[in-house]
Amino acid sequence: MREEGGNIKKKHLIAVSAVIIAVMFFASPYRKTSGLKHAEATLVSSTDISDFVNLKGTVVELDRREIYPEYMSRVKEINVTQGQKISKGDILMTMECIEQDDAAPVFYSEMKSRLSADSLSQPSGQSAMPPSVRHEAGEKYLIVSPIDGVVMEIYCQTGESLSGMFPCIAVSDMAHLGIDAEVSENNVAKVKNSMRGSVTLPAIDGKTYTARVSSVAPYAAASSILERGGEIKSRVMLEITNPDEMLMPGFSASVKIKTDSRANRVVIPYSFINQTDEQEYVMVLLSDMTLEKRDIETGAELENGIEVTYGLSEGEYIVNNPGEYENGERVMIG
Repeated sequence: MREEGGNIKKKHLIAVSAVIIAVMFFASPYRKTSGLKHAEATLVSSTDISDFVNLKGTVVELDRREIYPEYMSRVKEINVTQGQKISKGDILMTMECIEQDDAAPVFYSEMKSRLSADSLSQPSGQSAMPPSVRHEAGEKYLIVSPIDGVVMEIYCQTGESLSGMFPCIAVSDMAHLGIDAEVSENNVAKVKNSMRGSVTLPAIDGKTYTARVSSVAPYAAASSILERGGEIKSRVMLEITNPDEMLMPGFSASVKIKTDSRANRVVIPYSFINQTDEQEYVMVLLSDMTLEKRDIETGAELENGIEVTYGLSEGEYIVNNPGEYENGERVMIG
């Protein structure tokens, strides 16, 4: 009898224990959350933001002087070499006047020479010698540099006859360089005169130059006349404010221009925003761990995120990949 009573008591204890364990399991936090999706959340905060426009261009001479013979002339002496540094007033060439009756043959001879050398320059459209002024054949005169700079091109040889319709030499002020760049039609309205940018060049590693926008073309055109329907761009000219001897015309350059700066703006990572039917939204995490679908409006697209201009406040939490969740859904964080 004692043995049978003991067995009944053991069975009773086991049953009570099973009930307690079941109650603990169904009441446990794990039981309540084990069927929920895991979500990654982030705290919404504000920051100062800047908007940039990136341009591609080429280093160019901003003060290049194409110098023309003053009269129908023959080159008696070339006093400089290409690449030579010169000062304002230095003698570049010694010229000798020739008969004006030789104008036509000299012009065509000069044209043929320049075409074969692939160095044709645009004619000035006017002669440097007024029609009322005549100079005797054999009279000599000097061509001098109008600026301090460098001899960039010499378009003639000693003994060559020149018409005066084409330049004979070009000099440039190498302390006055710029960037000839292009900007897309989507960004051209953001770029204004006097805006400043940073310049980097593949040919000069590790150094950054500064530049100032000097002009924006008042028109836009296809990037190539052969590209019908291609990308439309406008030209932007910038002046380099800290040139040095390493800079050379023709170098390719990248320019980054700050076009706007705003303080205390809400910025969120791109993956925390979703869009349906042209409406952008986020999933806001509420205190009871449920999600609220919130329509938002966005502004500047930045390298590390996108600006939210309406619908979201600093201090709220939002979840990553909002398209994976439903409005009102309860989630686990972690």
